[in-house]
Amino acid sequence: MAASEAVARSKVLIVDDNLLVRRTLTQLINQREDLVVCGHASSVDEGTETAVRLKPDLAIVDLTLGNEDSLQLIRQLRECVPETRILVLSMHEEDVFAFPVLRAGADGFVMKQKAAQHLFAAIHAVLAGQVYVSRPPR
Repeated sequence: MAASEAVARSKVLIVDDNLLVRRTLTQLINQREDLVVCGHASSVDEGTETAVRLKPDLAIVDLTLGNEDSLQLIRQLRECVPETRILVLSMHEEDVFAFPVLRAGADGFVMKQKAAQHLFAAIHAVLAGQVYVSRPPR
């Protein structure tokens, strides 16, 4: 592909306290022509600092960051980098957690167990300005 034909790649920040999850997501995302992982973080403070510094198009955030409040991270990201879209990837059930996550300012919610089926659809929907939940809350 010639330089003039290069596809603009959306920058993705991954915030997850599990190194294996960060590595796996990075590998999967970087295989896409339209996405590139620009950074990683494993805590609320590191996630906020990294997002402010890198200004990603999308932050993929784990709902459980050790003992920290990921909802606080979502609120901080919304305040500090309002142009960054936020997709929560969590092991927790949508029925219980999707609404609080969206209310805190996230743009989407996908359960880790459903990531294989929903991750890239969710990423593209959220980047397009849509709200995405792998299964709408009841």
